Amino acid sequence: MKGYFAVIMLFLALSCKKHSSQADNTCPDYKKGYVIVGLKNTVPIEQAFSFVDSNNLSIESMSGFFYTNPYPEDSLPGLISYLDTKPYINAKGFHANAYINHQTGLLTIASTLYNMDLASQHDWVNMANQLQLTDLNNDTKYMILLVPDGMENYWVTTFLHNDQVKWAELNCILQADPF
Repeated sequence: MKGYFAVIMLFLALSCKKHSSQADNTCPDYKKGYVIVGLKNTVPIEQAFSFVDSNNLSIESMSGFFYTNPYPEDSLPGLISYLDTKPYINAKGFHANAYINHQTGLLTIASTLYNMDLASQHDWVNMANQLQLTDLNNDTKYMILLVPDGMENYWVTTFLHNDQVKWAELNCILQADPF
């Protein structure tokens, strides 16, 4: 009986580790040169930019940074047209994502941002200030970052130790098994 108890305790102890794509081997095939980093919802976009820039990495894309602004509902078409002039929004076949949230009645911007180099970062921050955008602190903020090939696991581990990061993982390639 004591042996069963010890096995159960060992199983529970091993099951309670913090998730890391490096530690568990559930992602044997991943996109080289990329990691995905989920940020805590309280991290403002300026802090996310600083975080990436201080590590000399590049942002492939970022999503989950939802904003609202004080403009009336009828300004939505003009806002979408303006956002679509930004090459980091109107990219890769995607366009600005802005809508009226039917639960809150607020005009909401939820566009994915692509290839956020320093110039694009500065442009976004200036535009957000001009439009008086307010971060909704959505709970799904994440970035796909470019990292040196072969350093993916290093960066996942490094990001997991950062207070701004909620999760970090390799950019796994879907493995489908036939029935």
